[in-house]
Amino acid sequence: MVSIASGLLSGDVEIDEKLAERVYSCTLDGVCEKTCPSSVRVTDIVSSLKEELFKSGFAFKDHEALSKSIKNYDNPWMQPRYSRSRWAKGLGIKNLGEESADVLFFVGCTTSYDPSMKNIAISTANALTKAGVDFGILGEKEMCCGSTLLGIGDVGTYVECAKKNIEAFNSLGVNLVVTSCAGCYSALKNKYPLVADMNFEVVSAVEYMAQLIREGRLELRELSLKVTYHDPCHLGRHSGVYDAPREILRAIPGIELLEMRRNFEESSCCGAGAGVRAVFAELARSIASRRVDEAKETGADILVSACPFCYQNMRDFMKMYDISEILNMAID
Repeated sequence: MVSIASGLLSGDVEIDEKLAERVYSCTLDGVCEKTCPSSVRVTDIVSSLKEELFKSGFAFKDHEALSKSIKNYDNPWMQPRYSRSRWAKGLGIKNLGEESADVLFFVGCTTSYDPSMKNIAISTANALTKAGVDFGILGEKEMCCGSTLLGIGDVGTYVECAKKNIEAFNSLGVNLVVTSCAGCYSALKNKYPLVADMNFEVVSAVEYMAQLIREGRLELRELSLKVTYHDPCHLGRHSGVYDAPREILRAIPGIELLEMRRNFEESSCCGAGAGVRAVFAELARSIASRRVDEAKETGADILVSACPFCYQNMRDFMKMYDISEILNMAID
């Protein structure tokens, strides 16, 4: 990728479909940066390449569809705004467009709209409720965080999303924004401060849940489970959150946590990131299959992660739960 970027700058390489396929097959997982002896910020270079490809009209049609959907529906899945908060029906959660709260639970598009993912939102909300947290959601007014746009190179639309979200969050008067999606967290925590001033803090749900457990605000019953944990790229290498999810799992009586041979900073990508799954489905499945093989090597019965994209891409190969679901089992 560095050679491609250098060639484009020197004029020795021209943009074409073959080059676009090579660049867009990168998941931006950040592994290359951890192994590069020169500490070159390869993900920044690839992100710039994707931005140039998108502006030059070399994005894939599926990527353009994602961008168009976010512009038209505020989510990448072409789903209506009114169904975003369907998962929360009957749960008595505050709507921060109508009420005030100290904490905003930013749910994220995939968790909100994918019926098989809604349990992540429900489990997270249940934990917050049981811990006595004063929180609410934006409901139908929640917008995409824009992480997907960064992954495919549509930086212009991403900036628009980020500005709208920051303005909305600032106006709520909340002290804290909690998100259970690794991609949302990485965008809000690492990228948003570069766009505009924020009068709130951002924390991942796993960090916040670990804190609530330390404070004794959640009572946990015993679960007899043998699990292994997969570090999502956005939560791990991009954001440095490694200990909190393991702290949660170890705090639950009866859980046996078995580590994969590649974990923490050396964790393998699930294969779904940066729009790869949308265009290169077989590549994404192949990467996921190899990662699940590593999970099975540990002898664990359950694969646990903290990212809806990891969940979507690996669940076909092994029994899998989001860490919020595991915590919810222990709470209930």
